[in-house]
Formats: sequence, structure tokens, C-alpha cells
Amino acid sequence: MKICVFGIGRFGSQLATKLSENGIDVMAIDSDEKAIEEIKDKVSQALVIHSIEERTLRELGIDEVSTVVIALGRHFAESVLLTRLLKKKLEIPTVIVRSTGEMRGEVLSLIGADKVVLPELEAAILLADNLSSSFPHLNRICNNFCSGQMLAPEDFIDKTIDELMLIETYKVCPIGIKRDDNMLLPKPDLKILDGDIIYFAGTNDDLNELTKVK
Repeated sequence: MKICVFGIGRFGSQLATKLSENGIDVMAIDSDEKAIEEIKDKVSQALVIHSIEERTLRELGIDEVSTVVIALGRHFAESVLLTRLLKKKLEIPTVIVRSTGEMRGEVLSLIGADKVVLPELEAAILLADNLSSSFPHLNRICNNFCSGQMLAPEDFIDKTIDELMLIETYKVCPIGIKRDDNMLLPKPDLKILDGDIIYFAGTNDDLNELTKVK
């Protein structure tokens, strides 16, 4: 699998570096020679280009990658041009674009972006969720449905997942149990031990109610 990250600013640099650390073949592209110099030893390829043209992109081999992430941020016009070029001319299977606003994100979706990410908005929503919830480490999945983790309450110790009847009693679903350095599946006969960290999914309200268990 090969992924191209177009735009090596703060977001693009972090993304490209992490993808590379995860074993992904990464092509990093930017017009800033300094940015490319700083990341060249962290990715498979690091290239400088100064124009967004079909011929240039084909010469670089971008038409052979499966996914392109456009991380140009506030350079909206360039993001629009590149998105359309990648989808309509180079027929890239998956084009993901970073946007700085919801309205711009809608435009990018209309011209062909397969996914639009808004890091600032998503970070603000996540922070708001955590500040307004008593449930620790909350992550929004969609709308009012979230996941989170908590140290096993005393009332749960030495009881099996089946005995706890979490869905019936608390309307939350266990999705994993972290025990020491191991992650366990929440099988019905799995007994909760002192020190276990339980991962749950459910609505924000139901997860908050769960924190009241002693």
C-alpha cells in the first residue's frame, strides 16, 4: 500500500511520519524545499514540486498510488484544483482532503473528495465532549454515540461479562478489556479483575450514568 501526502506542514508532516512508522510506503510532496529536507529521512520518498499539473503528477508516479491525502490547509484553491485533478484525470481511488471549514469541506466533497477531515473542528468537539462528560477518555463515534474507557468499578470485580448484563442494565456495550499490557475480547465468561480497564461504547448520557457505579 502506498499513500501520498500532499502538503508537508504541521498536519501533513505528522501524518506522513506516523504512516511511515506504521509501515506504510509514503510519498511526501510539497513546494517548500525546507519541509521536504526535514522529512526526507522519515518517509520512502520526499519530493519538491512547484506546479500542479497532470503531466508533472504522472511523472512523479502519483497515478499509481491508492490514496492521496491533500493537507494544504488554508490553500483552498490549490486543494480544489488538486482534488479535481486527482479524481477526474488521474482516477485516484481514494482522495482525502484536509479542510479549514465546513462550507469549504462541502465544496471539496462536491467536486469529488472521498473524505474531508476538519482537524480543528474535530479536536474542538472532542474537547467539548470530554469537558462536559464525567466519563473519562471519551471519543465521539457519531452524533451522540461515543466510546470511552474506565477503571473497573468495585461492583464489577469478580463478575463475568454475562453476569454484569451491561447492555440490559446500563445500555452500554463492552468492546474490550485491558489487563496489564494485553487487550482481551469481552467474552461472556470473561471475569473482571481488579485493575482491569474496560472499554465501552454507548450514548454520552448512558456512559455518564455508568460513572455512578461504585
